[in-house]
Amino acid sequence: MKRVKIMLAAITVLASVGGALAFKAKTFSQFYCIKTTDNGGGVCTTSLQGKPGGDTFYYYTLTITPTLCNQNTRCTRSIRLVHE
Repeated sequence: MKRVKIMLAAITVLASVGGALAFKAKTFSQFYCIKTTDNGGGVCTTSLQGKPGGDTFYYYTLTITPTLCNQNTRCTRSIRLVHE
């Protein structure tokens, strides 16, 4: 019986710590090379930091830094983004 109590206490502690970490986790924004869908797909020359959601459709590709968006950056996917 003592083993069961210890196991249940350990599970309770782990669940509490896991729950606290889950609430602390943040959604992060991403850098996108974008082009509005009005012009269709093609080359993305504008950058945006944001996350999925929002009302505006863009063609996009992901990037590490906004300075990498240039005439050689192809946009093939569409997404709705929230600006940050």
